[in-house]
Amino acid sequence: HHDFGKSDIRRIKSVFESMSSSDKYILTTEKDAARLSDNPYIPEEWKAYMYYLPITIEFCLEKRFDDDIRKHITTFHREHILRQIK
Repeated sequence: HHDFGKSDIRRIKSVFESMSSSDKYILTTEKDAARLSDNPYIPEEWKAYMYYLPITIEFCLEKRFDDDIRKHITTFHREHILRQIK
């Protein structure tokens, strides 16, 4: 859960500009791409070079397991996130 600040963008810029290839890209996860897309420190011209790897989830077990997980996700209440373990 990282917010990209000025120093992060400077590091990315340094690496990006040091690449000699004309076929260079900024590759990130889909999660980070969502954070970077509205980041005020990202130069507009970089957006043509930015790509992300989509997040996919796949359960390779029996159908009942998939159904149980989907039910849990759709019925999960946020107040259950922080519970004391006894």
